[in-house]
Amino acid sequence: MVDQVILFASNIRGTISTVELYHNQNQTHILNNVNTLVKPLQDKGIKVSLGLLGDHTGIGFANLTAGQIESFAQQVADCVYTYGLDGVDFDDEYAKYGQIPGTPSPSGANFSALITALRTKMPDKLITAFYFGYATSFTQAAKDAIDYMWPDFGVRTAPSGVPNNKWARMSIQYTQNRPSDREIQSTANNYGNYGAIMMFNVREYNASAKMNLFAPGVWGGKTVTWTGISHPKNY
Repeated sequence: MVDQVILFASNIRGTISTVELYHNQNQTHILNNVNTLVKPLQDKGIKVSLGLLGDHTGIGFANLTAGQIESFAQQVADCVYTYGLDGVDFDDEYAKYGQIPGTPSPSGANFSALITALRTKMPDKLITAFYFGYATSFTQAAKDAIDYMWPDFGVRTAPSGVPNNKWARMSIQYTQNRPSDREIQSTANNYGNYGAIMMFNVREYNASAKMNLFAPGVWGGKTVTWTGISHPKNY
């Protein structure tokens, strides 16, 4: 049922002259225990990506200098290869752009330069992005470089330049009724040749009822069954 898992999330942090890939204590624990927490998923054929998010420092994916783009792309690539991950996912939220005077003006072109720089460093890895913030104004080069893009709520049609097979038909908030059950079923039954469905904030209890709203329509009538085994956080 699940093809990809995103480890949500590590952060981009920085100053006017520096940029840092930061892992909080939870993400650090996961990365330090990839053999028990990540590799079992990969052994099932599931791709596991590093999630990236802004962190209120005034530095984000869309306002880096050329030197910072090179540095951050290298830090991300090093992390992905060091820990044997399958790719990276970008979520352009919480950067607090404009907080640091003198930084470049944030733009889709700037964010796109980071995406294309990373693609050259990770030609064999996944690069995905949430269609939010400055990701909504990617250049065509960045759109060509990514593998998938996840929609915000209410966005159904793939943006210009993103083919349907790179576009997730839905983003589903598991712990809220967004979108509604009726919307999920209707969209899944008219799935067409779209590339993915994204579901987030999944918890350690039975998710099969929500998944079965879209599984049959997307996976040729197949349904999901919960084994009864949950995997709560144990660290």
